[in-house]
Amino acid sequence: MKNDNRLIIVTQFFYGNQMMTAIDPDHFDAFMLGWLNMELFNEMKDEEKIDRTVIRLPGSENLVLVYNRYKEEDRLRSLQEFIQTVRINKRDRFNPSAVIPELGIVLYSRCIACRMGEDGELLSLKEGDYEKVCKYLTA
Repeated sequence: MKNDNRLIIVTQFFYGNQMMTAIDPDHFDAFMLGWLNMELFNEMKDEEKIDRTVIRLPGSENLVLVYNRYKEEDRLRSLQEFIQTVRINKRDRFNPSAVIPELGIVLYSRCIACRMGEDGELLSLKEGDYEKVCKYLTA
């Protein structure tokens, strides 16, 4: 997987499920929040809570899932409201985005799989990583 200076990632709940794509590293937060238009994101980013929570994938070398804990909290609140009110709304989606049984983690928000260097730098996925990552992402 050759790339210029873009990151090769797998994203979950963006274009769909388990989509491999390349993004500009400077646009990582915007992409994680669902923004494709950087101009609009730059205008609105003060209104967005941005966080990069990192989960290291078990049994892998430097593979991580990155998600925004604020969006995860929003999804869990929505799920709780749904359960309490038994409201059926077809556009609400409460399937998990990722399940990591070894760590007891279930995510419901958008997440991004990539590699992380020892210094915390986000890095592109390598050949063979897709299969390792997708075993934790829901279909």
